Amino acid sequence: MCDVKEMLNNVKPEFNISTSCLYTYTKNYWKGSLQAKRHHHGREVNTNVSLHKLPNTSEQIHPINSHWTTSHVNYLVDSAAENPNGFFLDLKDAKCVVCGDIAPVLKPGRTWRTFETPDHSFDQSRINAVTPMTHLFMDIKNEPQENDATLLIPNTDVVINVTRTGKAVTLINLSFSEPETVFRVFNELFLLMCIPSLDQFFRNPETGKLKEMMGFVVDNGPSEALSNLLVQMLLVRLLKFLDLDKASQRSFAQYLSKRNFVERVHTVENKVLCDHGPFSSKMVHVVAPPGSKEHNENMECMAQDVVDCIGKGIFNKEPIKCFRGVGSEENYIFRDENELKSLVCCLRKENSRTKHRIALFSVKS
Repeated sequence: MCDVKEMLNNVKPEFNISTSCLYTYTKNYWKGSLQAKRHHHGREVNTNVSLHKLPNTSEQIHPINSHWTTSHVNYLVDSAAENPNGFFLDLKDAKCVVCGDIAPVLKPGRTWRTFETPDHSFDQSRINAVTPMTHLFMDIKNEPQENDATLLIPNTDVVINVTRTGKAVTLINLSFSEPETVFRVFNELFLLMCIPSLDQFFRNPETGKLKEMMGFVVDNGPSEALSNLLVQMLLVRLLKFLDLDKASQRSFAQYLSKRNFVERVHTVENKVLCDHGPFSSKMVHVVAPPGSKEHNENMECMAQDVVDCIGKGIFNKEPIKCFRGVGSEENYIFRDENELKSLVCCLRKENSRTKHRIALFSVKS
């Protein structure tokens, strides 16, 4: 708590508060306890500082390129802040699947022993489950707001805005019939652009037209890896299709997905999912073989329940916008996946042949 007080004094020197007051009004008591009722619960008293216990997931592997990848992401955010009216910045990450008929959030229980577990280390079935894809439309401003945290660089006039927040939007996909693919990820962007309540995030407020530049921060998964030739080709296609000046995509290093700013939205999603409890996967049909029409109807009903549940979460003082995903491939705009994969295979074969010819030429020389 002393470190928190020192940080507050550095950020806002005019904010004077004692250490004991911070301990009392940071809402670090359980709701409904005697301490909460005695100090803050129901009295609308809050210091806007909240202490939370860190999750028991940790970075057990430290990649050698962690510094450079993190710097690239921060540079993308800072460059977007230079042109907030013309730059659309989207941070996205697929949350862990929500399985039906069991607790939607993994809770290992309480223990007296401190332990750490690797992230995404538990297996979950995709048959009766839905996958939330979370997006965070970054709120990039030139002028720091009243509640934003800013840092002054010593001996300079540079002010860095360290508040990373924005509008949270979640799409719910059926895990069994709608797996996360490269084409699904890109077509979800067009679905978001067609939602009227999100139109303001894609338009330049000065011209009323589509923003000229788009940036994406992803988790470097199989469907979003920057080294994937299919991802690179679709980025170029997106640039041409929307007539953009720039389209860029960045990611953190492998095993560092928790550094993505969109992870803050996952905590709110986990809270509302945990409060709801298990979702039924047999709302319509008691017996439904996987892949059948009955099974799809059950999953659609469960997906709607998850949409309603996550939509009750509050992030950045606003409700999370939660919608059903893009659905089947019939709703795609980019739908030539097989043809493009064939082209990629031909390019790779030609590339390998060229390398082989160069190697032979070098040996003969």
